[in-house]
Amino acid sequence: NRARHIELTKPFFKSQVRGEGWLCTACPDIYKKTDRFRGHVEMNHIPDDPTRYACPQCSYTTGQFNTYRNHHHIRNPNPEPKEQIVEEKSAEDLEAESVLMQAN
Repeated sequence: NRARHIELTKPFFKSQVRGEGWLCTACPDIYKKTDRFRGHVEMNHIPDDPTRYACPQCSYTTGQFNTYRNHHHIRNPNPEPKEQIVEEKSAEDLEAESVLMQAN
């Protein structure tokens, strides 16, 4: 569910504004915290889908990740460790990292 949330909101990340936060591509809002920014995007710029996030322990579904997360923590007070989201790096990024490592 978290991976889906990240993929849905990724296109709305424009850039960071000189340490002020993330600038939304759909409106002039700026958020310092990534999670709050993703919540803003999902609530204001992504069409609602009430079945987007489904609880694996019951029939509960919701269209908002934050609502799902709150429900899930109440239903599952001893969650397993957070899944790690690994973003794929482009060939250019990998090459740049390689050059930097060789230079050091």
